[in-house]
Amino acid sequence: MKNLVIFGATGSIGKATIEYIKSQPHRFRIIGLTARSK
Repeated sequence: MKNLVIFGATGSIGKATIEYIKSQPHRFRIIGLTARSK
């Protein structure tokens, strides 16, 4: 399992990354997340 930090989670790339990570819970874990708006 890989631990990930996502910078810019509210943008289109950040949202797509989060959706992909959610579809692979056995491979990835989000341990940090930043957002500027929304």
